[in-house]
Amino acid sequence: MAGGSAYGLLLEAIKQTGKIGIAKISIRSKSSLAAIRVVDNCLCLETMHFPDEIRPIANVPNLPESTSVNEKELQIAKLLIEQLSEPFAPDKYTDDYRAALLEAIEHKISGESLDIVAAPADKGSNVVDLMAALQASLDAVKIPADSGKATDKPVKTKSKTKAADKAKKGTAS
Repeated sequence: MAGGSAYGLLLEAIKQTGKIGIAKISIRSKSSLAAIRVVDNCLCLETMHFPDEIRPIANVPNLPESTSVNEKELQIAKLLIEQLSEPFAPDKYTDDYRAALLEAIEHKISGESLDIVAAPADKGSNVVDLMAALQASLDAVKIPADSGKATDKPVKTKSKTKAADKAKKGTAS
């Protein structure tokens, strides 16, 4: 194979030195930086950004300077991440743009006309209760620890307001 020995030499040299290569490449008439590194037994090229293409964090709009994290919300969020974590399955992620483009090309080749559909309008922001959203997500993925047996214990919930607590105390005997 032509170039095989040069490829193997570069692969082994990068692997043994623990270094990466930096290159300037052109893709679609645009210059980019790239890193050449070893992944398994293969040279991998990954594009990078020039420093002027990276926005300083101080210039990112609407970024909160500091946030206080509710410890209970944090625990629920971490639990949700653990419950939703699964091994990476690349087949689950498809290039929808490419698939739609290939489908459009097939339709054009067969002489069919293409119907252009406008993108849906942005619905705007939706402010939600973070704790309620986290709990709903947890409830949606929760798997009983006892292999699917239903639990007979009622779920306790906290009162939302002190007024609700007072109302309950006033009606209790």
